[in-house]
This record gives sequence, structure tokens and C-alpha cells, in this order.
Amino acid sequence: MGVPAVGVPLLTDAGQTISSTTIRQQLAAGDVAGAAADLGRTHRVEGVVERGHRRGRALGFPTANLEVSTDIALPADGIYAGYYRRPDGTGYLAAISVGRRPTFYDPASASVLVEAYLLHFEGDLYGELGRVSFVRRLRDERQFDSVDALIAQMHDDVADTERLLTAEPS
Repeated sequence: MGVPAVGVPLLTDAGQTISSTTIRQQLAAGDVAGAAADLGRTHRVEGVVERGHRRGRALGFPTANLEVSTDIALPADGIYAGYYRRPDGTGYLAAISVGRRPTFYDPASASVLVEAYLLHFEGDLYGELGRVSFVRRLRDERQFDSVDALIAQMHDDVADTERLLTAEPS
């Protein structure tokens, strides 16, 4: 076809090849920090904020529920510290849940949901395109014995998010 081809060597880090397969494996294991190191940026997903069951609001933690395409690589179910970006460029610290909400639903039949609690935000995000960036995994998703125990853990997750992210550059 007359088009020259130039071979490019694979990127490596500490002797390990960096590849999309490796990055997907890191995400599947919840290693968002490792994925970010290989990507050269945080892993991000975006979607339109949709109305949910308003359970987070009832618990004192209203969340932006992102409708994320099923063909997007999500990190393993768990709670993450990260950032939320609005279409106008405004950004917020965010405690992000990826998972099936096992305290309220049967994980075997529940679909995966990406929910972001924006620290220091009040307002309406419904119908807006939002983007979350995953910085650090805080913990596994788990079922709690009571709603009060879940709320106490959510307070800890928010405090951990703020502590971690105010210590790191955005």
C-alpha cells in the first residue's frame, strides 16, 4: 500500500510490560493506583447522573449515580477516594462506591452501580454528565449488620477520602 510501518517497542516499568491487559487486570483487582501509574493518569469513567432509590440521601450521603456503559472497565467492587468533575470543569473530592450495595440487596442479583458522594457539595446533578477519577482504594465493599454501622463506616470513608486527597495533588 506504500505506507511505511515503524515498529515501536513495548513500554516497560521495572521490567514489567505495560499493556491494556495488565491495566484491566489491575482494575479488576481494585489496584487503581497501579493502573494510574501505567496509564500516566487516574482511571476515569463518566456517565449521566441518574435518579436512584435515593437511599444515600436518606442515609445522609446523597450520591451521584452514574450510568456507566457496560463495556467500560470498572475497578473491583469497593470504596475509593477520588475526584468528581462536572461539565463546567468544577471538581470535588469524592468518596466513590463501585458495587452492588450488599447491605440492602442480594449481590448475586444486583447490578453494579457507580455512586459518588461529593464532599462539600449541595445541589442537583440529575441529567448532568459526570466524571469520576479513582485515586486510591479505601476498602472492600461489604455487607453491614445494621444501617447505623453502615452510616458510621460511610463517615469514616468520607474522612479518609478528605485526608488522603488533601495530602495529594489533584
